[in-house]
Amino acid sequence: MPSGPNDTGESPLVLRQRLRTTLRTMREQRGWSEREVATALGWQPLSRLLRIERGVLDISVMDLCVLLHHYGVEDDAQVEELIRIASHAHRQQYERFRDILTADFAYFLQYESAASTCRSYELALVPGLLQTEEYARTFFESRPITTDSDEVKERRVQLHMERQKILQRVDAFRAIFILDEAVLHHEVGGPAVMLRQLRHVRKMAGTPNVEVRIVPFDRGAHTGLRGPFVVLEFPSPDNNELAFIEHQGGGIAIDVKSSSAASYIELFWSLEDCSASITESNDILDRAINRLAGDPRTTQPS
Repeated sequence: MPSGPNDTGESPLVLRQRLRTTLRTMREQRGWSEREVATALGWQPLSRLLRIERGVLDISVMDLCVLLHHYGVEDDAQVEELIRIASHAHRQQYERFRDILTADFAYFLQYESAASTCRSYELALVPGLLQTEEYARTFFESRPITTDSDEVKERRVQLHMERQKILQRVDAFRAIFILDEAVLHHEVGGPAVMLRQLRHVRKMAGTPNVEVRIVPFDRGAHTGLRGPFVVLEFPSPDNNELAFIEHQGGGIAIDVKSSSAASYIELFWSLEDCSASITESNDILDRAINRLAGDPRTTQPS
């Protein structure tokens, strides 16, 4: 059964994109410019319609009905369907976490839920989509520079777990993770927690839509040493790729194709060339797991 916010399982972002594409097509078929439509409806400033057609601004059901009437759409079934889409598009998958999200991360999460491919590089930590609950909890509880209450820290953990549901979309989502070998040696939560975490990564690496590659220590200096990043790709040709670069205060989102920043996709490809093969990466993971499994500290209660 679909697990999305509507009966098709589509995310709010996907619905918003479908609606904006439909509205833009309707306008173009009638040969009207955005300025002409905005002026006729008294929508000032013009940026209101521009933002709706670009998916930046949600359109209310009332404004949608006004727009459809202006376009001469009289098919009741079509109007009802577009109203349904607009209503569902307002719903946010992570609405209950809004108070603990930065604006940039909230923006990223909307796009992550609609992506078809995620390319993630990590330098020191297991990526959020692969973290076990106890690993994530240990990390958030150990952050010294934070005013988060215990309740907020726990909600951050639950947000991580909620995000991971995207990996269950086996036929619609692919994730490629490249990890510096250092990730396997930072014992977040101690050896027992780390052992369970690495076993989880190894298990996920064996699923059809997840690939895990390791950049071994012996590669020396490489392009990924500057820090972690994520690149999302989308099934719709209307969308550009989106890069997310994390930093101590949260992160920033960059539209790769329109940004003057370096191409993060090309950077990811260079890291693929630098990383070990899938078979070799699995061997590196297995050695790290065996090392921890043989550590007497892992037999102690955790």
